[in-house]
Amino acid sequence: MLVLSTCDSLQKILEQLSLRLFTDHRLHEKRRVLLMYRLICRRMLRDLEGGLGGGFVFILREIIHRLVYLLQEMKEQEGIRNEDRHANNISCMALELLHDVLKTAILINSKEVEKYLKFIISSLIPFTKLSPLLCEQVKNLLRMLIIDNKRGLKSAIALLDPFPDREEFQEFTAVYQEVRLANGPTTLCQIISNYLNEDEKILSMEHSKEELHFLSQELASKTDEFSDLMESEQGKPGGLLSGLVMKLVKHSQMVKDTQALKAIGQCLGVVGPVDLMVLALPSHDSQAGGAKHRQLQVIERLDQYLIDQNMKTVQATSLVLKTMFSSSLGNELRTLDKADIFQGLQPFFPKRKGNAVNGEMPKTSYEEFAGAINKDGLWWDSTESHSAWLSQLTSALLTSGAVTNPLLYCLKPVCLLKTKFCEFLLPQLIHDILSLNNAGYQEILSSQISKFFLQHCRLSPTKSQHGESSICLNKESIRTMLGVIDYLRQQTRAQQGRKPLTVWDNNFWLDVNYLHIAKAALYCSSHFSTVLYAEIWCNCHRQQEETPKRSSKLYEAVSQSFTQDSQVDSLSSDCEGVSLNVQDILLEAYRQIGDPDGVYGCGAGRLADPVSRIRMYEHEGQWEKAVITYDIGLQQHAAEQEVDLLKALDSFGSHHLLDNYLENYPKSKTGEIRNLVFMSAIKVGKWDLAIEESPSGSECRFSEAMYRSLNSLKDSQFSLVSSSLDIAREDAIRRLQEASIESCRCLYPILSDLKCVSQIEQALSTLTSSESRSIEDILKAWTQEKLFSNDFEYIEPIYNIRVSVLQVLHNQTDSVQTCMQRELLELSRLAVQNNRYMVAERVVSKLKSLETLDFNLQVDKLTEEANLFWARGEQNIAKHMMKKLLKMLEQKQESNIEAAKLYPRVLSMFGNWLAETHSENPNIIMEDYLEKTVTLLESLEEEGDIILDAHLSLARFADGQYQHIVNYMKSSTFEAKQNLMLKAKREMMRMQQLGKEELDKDRYFRTLSKQSEIDQSELDAMGEDRERYLKQAVQNYIKCLKHGDKHDIRLFRLVSLWFSNPTSADISGLIMINIENIKSYKFLSLIYQLCARMDTNPPADQTPSLQKALIKVRTGLGLTDFVVLHKKRYSNIGL
Repeated sequence: MLVLSTCDSLQKILEQLSLRLFTDHRLHEKRRVLLMYRLICRRMLRDLEGGLGGGFVFILREIIHRLVYLLQEMKEQEGIRNEDRHANNISCMALELLHDVLKTAILINSKEVEKYLKFIISSLIPFTKLSPLLCEQVKNLLRMLIIDNKRGLKSAIALLDPFPDREEFQEFTAVYQEVRLANGPTTLCQIISNYLNEDEKILSMEHSKEELHFLSQELASKTDEFSDLMESEQGKPGGLLSGLVMKLVKHSQMVKDTQALKAIGQCLGVVGPVDLMVLALPSHDSQAGGAKHRQLQVIERLDQYLIDQNMKTVQATSLVLKTMFSSSLGNELRTLDKADIFQGLQPFFPKRKGNAVNGEMPKTSYEEFAGAINKDGLWWDSTESHSAWLSQLTSALLTSGAVTNPLLYCLKPVCLLKTKFCEFLLPQLIHDILSLNNAGYQEILSSQISKFFLQHCRLSPTKSQHGESSICLNKESIRTMLGVIDYLRQQTRAQQGRKPLTVWDNNFWLDVNYLHIAKAALYCSSHFSTVLYAEIWCNCHRQQEETPKRSSKLYEAVSQSFTQDSQVDSLSSDCEGVSLNVQDILLEAYRQIGDPDGVYGCGAGRLADPVSRIRMYEHEGQWEKAVITYDIGLQQHAAEQEVDLLKALDSFGSHHLLDNYLENYPKSKTGEIRNLVFMSAIKVGKWDLAIEESPSGSECRFSEAMYRSLNSLKDSQFSLVSSSLDIAREDAIRRLQEASIESCRCLYPILSDLKCVSQIEQALSTLTSSESRSIEDILKAWTQEKLFSNDFEYIEPIYNIRVSVLQVLHNQTDSVQTCMQRELLELSRLAVQNNRYMVAERVVSKLKSLETLDFNLQVDKLTEEANLFWARGEQNIAKHMMKKLLKMLEQKQESNIEAAKLYPRVLSMFGNWLAETHSENPNIIMEDYLEKTVTLLESLEEEGDIILDAHLSLARFADGQYQHIVNYMKSSTFEAKQNLMLKAKREMMRMQQLGKEELDKDRYFRTLSKQSEIDQSELDAMGEDRERYLKQAVQNYIKCLKHGDKHDIRLFRLVSLWFSNPTSADISGLIMINIENIKSYKFLSLIYQLCARMDTNPPADQTPSLQKALIKVRTGLGLTDFVVLHKKRYSNIGL
């Protein structure tokens, strides 16, 4: 029987056996070591119920992971499928031992087994495709876990990924479905939430690809639920979609498996460039918290390294943990309320509680520290890889003698093996050294870190010559150094002397040039950090300028005149031959962030230099001005702007011009030029480019891969389509892995590209499907799908790809042609909405060249063309086109039912245009267009948004005319006119006293009488118009509220008109008649205003029907409505 207090001895035995098991490559030797491993495990199983001296959690986790890792290693052996080979025999032994360990552990502590159930099952499923013997053993293990222990492992089974759709998994699928659906069907929101709640440690493992495949399938299949989710989250930051995108992006940066990355690309392809409603994705700062919290984070990472696949890492981690817990500081950490962290670390604790050792930390002199650390090759003058550079730097700091924290001092063995751990540890090491307040140490660290960023600024303009050979141009290395700066800024500096320190002083742990740091942050796409560091530099520069002025009497006046404009426009840094302009850095950062106002705050719009003007033009979408400015720059030999000019031409909509320019491009077409060539060819439908047959993925960029896939689709070479799409997706995922999640705008172009890939993939799967699916299915899906985005530039490529797919299809049926024209129509509408009129004109031109027999589509094309002219100010052309279209529809409406349905729609559109520009008499607009539209739609019994919009147009126009009359009747002009009329009447009465005969002959009296009659008739007509317009507005507002919920906000205007005319019996009568047909909850927001006007003794001039109508409204509101009202009220005040 094993002694219960020797869990540390068991750990050592298991570690040594595992080391031999995974380092020896001879299979027969592995088998011999595995026999020894099995023997010791079976001995431990006898004492498992006793807890193994507190090491139960550690030993169970260790055995499970080692056996699974061994199985994964054996799976790669060629002899695994041959039952007579050692690889198969080792796998069978490992599965048998894993079965026994899990069966015993479940009886003792099933909750602990639940933690590893997903890892075990996902890792073992691939073995069912190997030899029959292995398949049977895996099934026995799964049967024991899923079926025999369904109750004990119920919560973990519900979180598993679905089993493969194969016969051998049917029994497990039945149990899985029974457990998972116990509380009802699983919705898409629940599936996304489960993925978001998944531990990042699990996601980084290889088996996570199964979960990703399941997620991508659910997103693609549950299109209706996904559309509802996207629509419901519009305007709501921090929802499921933003969390899903963030998690998938982080997941792509953690895994290397190509299948997992492909599944991530497919998931993001379904999501597309959806508006995430935030400028930056939320992120968890792992370096936040106090000293104890950071020390616990170190222990958490070491805890994970204990189950690393590399046994050298495990061995080094074991040594570090034992050294760490033998110190007094490590012993103190065990007393913290973090039982879960230390539960699996019992073997590494001292045998006795009072066994902690207070070892003395090595001390060093300034000269020794300088000799070890003050080396340019250690910090910035290096051409080694990021891993080697960072490992050397971290190790040098650990052994420099300046580290005071004993927990950090003992971490060198792990730092030599784990780059990620070095990235996490480096900021803490530098902070620990700086906490000594040694001016010499601070000077050395400040100098070397400053030189790192200075060297980056010096080399970045010549990156094409140096590549990333210098460590100062490696983005991983730069992000690591930026992490050091960011970490130090979050730490509070110790007070020195009497001067109190503020948060601002935390920026100056090091004496560095923050403008150089801002430039490096911009290089790494950390745009918010760029703005932050640039602002710190500006404030430092301003303080330096203000300091000598404080002694001057004119300081106050000077400081008041020191505005932000003069500061940002003129500030620059010139340090050791590196000249940087803070305004250029800020302008680029704000442009990449997508802040609509940020660029103006740092100078855009007031600077006359070409670069600033171009940035402003591009920001505002004035591409025609940008093209002209680029052209002038090229004339002045600014060759570096050539690529930017070509991109501007593309955004401007000059695709044919761009294609002709690129076709005759005199230089070699490499890099971005080559990318533009293929992108332009796709847009103009040019499929005869001379390209090599089989490019490698590293040489083929996204646009070229998409061009190849479309070209192959045109030739029905479906296997080439699939391989090209894989290359395109890999290119997008590579950019995603390098992207910074600081700014969402960096992600939108990649999401748009992945969406384009998914569109072609969707068409490919339909064309190659063995099921009875046709191209009609995809046409229907594209027609119904709503694309949500915050910017036209991310939506346009998706429509272009759809149109290109439909163009290259061999089966050019009427439905394909109709769908293509519908997609072009939608693209044109979006372009007009986003003021991209040149793009819209090109699309309309393409539509005109395409013929169709669909009468509805013909009218839609003509209407869209007229709408384009109207939107860009060419109103005469638009009105002329609409008049011709109306005349044609009017002639055909008697014989063509489609024309009869389209006629009121076009009539309403034209009537709204006339109302907007006041181009006709108001009575003509209302009677001949708006009222006629409503009458025609009601005769056709139309329902839905079209009739609601027609009622609203008529109501708003009538309301506007009513308000115009009311305002006129309240004006001083109308008052003066009434005074003149009264004066004329008095004059006539005075003259009537002279006698009838004299009056008939008096010319002045006759003129005065006639003018008075005209004025009175005008007033009467105005009063009639006022009442008519009022009644028309109220009637149609009521109809908007009765027949739908789209325009519920118009209730406020309806009630305002009602209360503004308390003496009008007609208005109160209309309310009385129709109040029962309006849903009562719509009045909830106005209940206080309605009740305030209820009166038992109303004014004499108030119509009696008003009080009756008020009582009827109040009576219609039930108890449920008031409960809803009070809930809203209390939620608004935070109760």
